[in-house]
Order: sequence, then structure tokens, then C-alpha cells
Amino acid sequence: FQRASQYLSRFASGANLDTFVFRVGHVEGDFQSFLRILIENCGVTDPSWAEIQRFTSFLSSQLRDCDRNDFLKPEVVREDLPGFKAFVVKFMIRMSRDFATPSLDVNRSVQREDTHILKQHQLRRRWEHSPHPYMFFNEDRHSVTFIGLKVTRDGRLQDPQTGEILDANLMSERLSQGLYAQGFRLQENYDEWDKGRKIQELCRVMGVDAAFDPDESYELTMDNMKKILAIQMRFRCGIPVVIMGETGCGKTRLIKYMCALQSNLTGA
Repeated sequence: FQRASQYLSRFASGANLDTFVFRVGHVEGDFQSFLRILIENCGVTDPSWAEIQRFTSFLSSQLRDCDRNDFLKPEVVREDLPGFKAFVVKFMIRMSRDFATPSLDVNRSVQREDTHILKQHQLRRRWEHSPHPYMFFNEDRHSVTFIGLKVTRDGRLQDPQTGEILDANLMSERLSQGLYAQGFRLQENYDEWDKGRKIQELCRVMGVDAAFDPDESYELTMDNMKKILAIQMRFRCGIPVVIMGETGCGKTRLIKYMCALQSNLTGA
């Protein structure tokens, strides 16, 4: 997990990440400092080792994809998009917290056994009540996909559904203007995407060469699209996934659609 540790320590110190290149095998710091910076950034009070591991695994995976992406090369961001890599790391931390946070609230301070059991089965947060802005570095290594992300011209992160400001200082105004000038669609209405566009973006993130619809009768909503990506990325990082819902709400069909899309099969 040296990649995550080195990026986090530089981000915390305000170092210029545009020029930073992670070198595999290069070790910095000791275990105590490594663990401290992970705990400070994972977003969970008194985290378990499993929570730290999931946060670090997802963050490391995303940063590795970032380092492989041609668009994030130092010679590109340094000249055209100064500060872009710092924004990426900040956003990846946010995404890693979202992906690594379990849905069950485990309260370790409760002493009574019956109360403790009830606490274990209380949802920490519900999917439909939380915004899920995503940014993925695609398998083609030269493109980036934004989903559910809305950034104002002055660099604030906004919930596309409610208009609530989620982060008043996501990026500098200069960087925001630069991304708009480069053609990044940071205020797109994702609910207007048709099924073909959703499938195209899913395949791009999942690394499927030819976009196709494995089940024309399936209603691929934006919410289902985000859930497919959330499941897919957790699997990629070795994070366990439990899907809960009432009978008949669409859990099995969503999984079948995702698997068929991934394996290039129809009627799976």
C-alpha cells in the first residue's frame, strides 16, 4: 500500500502532485506513520482493520489506474491542467470512503449484548439517500469517465439531484475553467442519457471492447448503472459485496445483466 501512503502524505502536506511519479519498490516512512495517515483519511471513526484495508485497497487501485492513464502524465497536467492531480487524489479519497464504508453500523462502545446486536444491524447509510459521484480511469488508459459528477464553474462539487454543495473547494476555479476548455462535461444531466450511452460508458469503465445490450427488456436506470459500477469496482479491489433488498426489487436481474455485459453474452 505504498502508493496510497505516498500520495496521501504528499496531498496532506500540500506538495505539487503534478510532478510526482510513484516508483514501484520505493519505500517511504515506517508502519506507524503509514497506519496513522490511513486512519486520518479513511473517514471512519475508530476503524477496524478490515475497513482500513478496504479503503486502502480501493484507493491504491484507483491511483494505479491514474498513474497508467496518459491524460495524467506529468508533462500533460503540468502545462495544461495545473492542480489536476491534486483534485484527482482528493476525489479518489472521497470515492474510496464511499466504496469502503460498510452498510452496517458496528458500535464497539456498546456493552449490553442485546443493544449491541441491534446496533450491528442498523444501516450506517442507505444507498438512495447518499450522493455517489464517480470518476473512473478507463481500461483504454487515455480516457476518463465521470458519472453523477457536477462541478460548478468556480470549482464546487454539487449534488446533481438536490443542488446541495457537497464540497465548496473541490478544485480551483482555474482548474475548473481549464477542464471545461478541454471538453470535460462537468455539468452534464446524466438522467438524460439514453440506454445506449449508459451501456457505452459502462463498457468503457469495465474494459468491454464492444458495447452491446445483453437484455433489451432490462430497464437500465442511472441508479442501476451506478450500482453495477459500485459492485464491479468492489470486486476488482477484492472488497466483499452484499446486496440487500425486498423480494422482487431487481437484485438478481441486475447481477445477471452485469455478468452478461462483462462476459459479452446475451441471455445469461
